[in-house]
Amino acid sequence: MGRRRGINPWIPNQHGAWPMVTIPPLLGLILGFCGPGERTAISLLATLLVLLSWMSGYFCFFAGGLLFKARRRQHRGTFLAPTLTYGGVAALCAVVALLLRPSLLWWAILFVPLVGIAVEEILMNRPRSTFSGCATTCASGAVLAVMDTVGRGDGGPAGTSTVGIISAIVMALYFSGTVPYVKSMIRKKGNRRYLIGSVTYQVVAALVVAVLALKWVPILAAIIMVAVMVWSIGRAILVPYSAQKGTVWTPKRVGRAEVPATIVMAIAVILAGVLAA
Repeated sequence: MGRRRGINPWIPNQHGAWPMVTIPPLLGLILGFCGPGERTAISLLATLLVLLSWMSGYFCFFAGGLLFKARRRQHRGTFLAPTLTYGGVAALCAVVALLLRPSLLWWAILFVPLVGIAVEEILMNRPRSTFSGCATTCASGAVLAVMDTVGRGDGGPAGTSTVGIISAIVMALYFSGTVPYVKSMIRKKGNRRYLIGSVTYQVVAALVVAVLALKWVPILAAIIMVAVMVWSIGRAILVPYSAQKGTVWTPKRVGRAEVPATIVMAIAVILAGVLAA
């Protein structure tokens, strides 16, 4: 009786969000330890705390969304416990990480507006809006840069490597592109204007990635990054077209089809870090 539609508030069920939440920080962790930097117990602890704060923050965000939407008072108690627990863990880890690396506070300039957008969309009863999705994917990409600089023994944006910055932008652009694409297949299926907007975004994102990666990332990794973005353009056009012709694309199938490209993009980021080290 305490769960809303069978949802466990302690474990997020948004399977499409898991890669966005986990892959960028792990990539940033790898990049941070690939290049030169200070490898001390403090830097290792700060890295772990940032990672825990990010993951707990996402869990808090998920449970908090359920709490806000809960109409029955008895359900709210079920959602309040994980919201406060995860929120407390996220806050505690963030505070200790700031004490160890005060320069991390500079990242608030970027994260506060992005988190604010996502929270506002929940309060406006638009938790799955394109605006909210892009805000959270951009925050996810930015975590890559944060983990990179903390792993190098720094903390502030100035300590992030060039590859880390470009990789964060690339991951943010790539994951943000999945938001309008998936919506064009599910919630906005058949909406021609939305489909055009989705494809337009993919083209612009691919051009931005090409300019940045080919200039600042080792050539082999850059080529792979651009190839994935070009693939994103193709799938944004061909998959909706096939759906119009009768091919069945369930949400699960749409999500699974993204896995290979996501893995390849992750490999490109790791390769960029290794080659640039």
